[in-house]
Amino acid sequence: MGVEYPKLRPVICIIDECQNLFAHPKYGKQAGADAEFVIKIAPAMGIVLILATQLGQVGTQLLVLVAQIE
Repeated sequence: MGVEYPKLRPVICIIDECQNLFAHPKYGKQAGADAEFVIKIAPAMGIVLILATQLGQVGTQLLVLVAQIE
């Protein structure tokens, strides 16, 4: 199997109301690209990204983002 690293712990990043980040006129597009990058590679490094929103329309866009990644 693989090498075990007992002192390493998972890193969790939680962004609540993420629609504000992704809808930002200046930084929204880059934030989306960065989120996609993190979603793709972070689990292999023990990093978890949790995006939370209550808005249906933006939530749908997030589902599309996740569907494109898979």
